Amino acid sequence: MVYRTRDKVIPVICDEKQIFTCDDSTVDNGIVDWDAGNKLQDLIIDCADNDLTVAQALAVVREKWGQPDIELRVDDVNTAGPAIRAALGMGTA
Repeated sequence: MVYRTRDKVIPVICDEKQIFTCDDSTVDNGIVDWDAGNKLQDLIIDCADNDLTVAQALAVVREKWGQPDIELRVDDVNTAGPAIRAALGMGTA
């Protein structure tokens, strides 16, 4: 999923089971909003520190940050980069 900020994006990967993190490796670092992404990552870490499940943490993030601007399903979150880049209109390379 991707949150859009003013002129950049925050890519987030989540398998709804074990993995939930901001992930800048999926897109060109030049369009990643590092400040907002770090704040979102801090919220995710706080959820983990409070023993929330991924599903509970996802609910907290959606409550605080709203629905993502782009939400897509991929077979493997570890290889989500091409799908996220394509959804952003960046191609798959």
